[in-house]
Amino acid sequence: MDDRSAQVGWSDAQWNRVRQAVSEEAQRARIAASFLHVFGPLPPSTEVVPSEILSPSLAPADAKARDDSHHPVFITEHERATQRRESALRMFSQAIQTSNATNAKDALEELLDLTPHAEQSLSVEPSATARLTEASGIVTLTQQQLREDDLASALSLFRRAANQVARLEDWSIFNGQTRFDAPAANGFDHHPRVIPPGFHLDPGERPTRYETPNQVALRLAKTNPGGLGLLGAAGGTVQCAIAPLIRGHADPPSPPYDPEQLVVSIVTAVTELQGHGYFAPYACILSRDPYVWLHTPIQGSMVMPKDRVEPLLGRPIVHAGVLDDRPWRQDQPAGVIISTSGDPLDLVVAVDVTPEFLQVDKEGRYIFRVFERFTPRVKDPAAIVRIEYLPLNGTVAANEHEQNKQEADKKTNGASAGTQSGAPADHRR
Repeated sequence: MDDRSAQVGWSDAQWNRVRQAVSEEAQRARIAASFLHVFGPLPPSTEVVPSEILSPSLAPADAKARDDSHHPVFITEHERATQRRESALRMFSQAIQTSNATNAKDALEELLDLTPHAEQSLSVEPSATARLTEASGIVTLTQQQLREDDLASALSLFRRAANQVARLEDWSIFNGQTRFDAPAANGFDHHPRVIPPGFHLDPGERPTRYETPNQVALRLAKTNPGGLGLLGAAGGTVQCAIAPLIRGHADPPSPPYDPEQLVVSIVTAVTELQGHGYFAPYACILSRDPYVWLHTPIQGSMVMPKDRVEPLLGRPIVHAGVLDDRPWRQDQPAGVIISTSGDPLDLVVAVDVTPEFLQVDKEGRYIFRVFERFTPRVKDPAAIVRIEYLPLNGTVAANEHEQNKQEADKKTNGASAGTQSGAPADHRR
């Protein structure tokens, strides 16, 4: 117990009771930590950890598609080896053209040294690091609450704070560390609802002064894919077509989804993971709407779509409310499927959720903090597949459907008018 904690006046047993309540509540509220391997704790002074990115990754090169420009801040060992091989090949070609036997021999020896097994063996990028994210919340206790024999009020407040910090952890893991500081767009505030007053999410990864958002994404894709979140770091994407959702309608004319499409999208994601060498068990985490759809019985039966896919996944499908808390993608359902075999990603918890006494304010209230320091590590993005649930045939098709419907209505009205105008002529005959 440090000097500040001694000012509270709690015994070791009382402090242990509070710490236990905080730890148990955080474990209950966590979603990502339920399927990710947890690494830690680490020394309190730790600020960065090795990213342990597998090189070469089996994931497609999606990172360069985000930005046509090459970011020079970080070059992987795999890229250096490729550059050296290309340089040696150019030297060898020039030596052959100039009939320089000595240079040709040297270039050929270097080329042969660089070629064997370099791209077929797995290695870990030694220079890539990931900065820790800190989630914290403030708890304020009066002297009366502090002196309660059973600490009922204090335990209630600390449990609530631990629950909120665990939600902040999940939000950062799924949505990324940099999204929190993204500028507002389209009139929406990027401040997530999961962060109430008194709580703070300090992302470890921040853009430098001269970096554009695309350059930040490219840098993180090379040095710390976990900073992009599980959705942003996914090595593959599967799209599932759904009918436009009818919000606020008491009796929709038809379900906004096709049960077959829901099943096919998950099976497609699993087969893509298997194609990269990642097998069961899989963790399937969905936002609200897809989760409800998969748990809705198919019309005319008691079978739910989830009954067909959960045996393939090896574990139940999970709903994560933080996937619905994305202000920059409002009302867009999403999901992610992850293979946990082979340790392709983990969660570094340097300091687990714990209470800490800060100070006594001028009104005599005792100020505490509940905080955690962590970072997700995506070692191979190929172990993650993102599922995007898109409106059926896209917005353009929906507009075309509406136009066709209007034209059909006009023709119907025209035919009806023609019939009415022709009625008197028939009468005269």
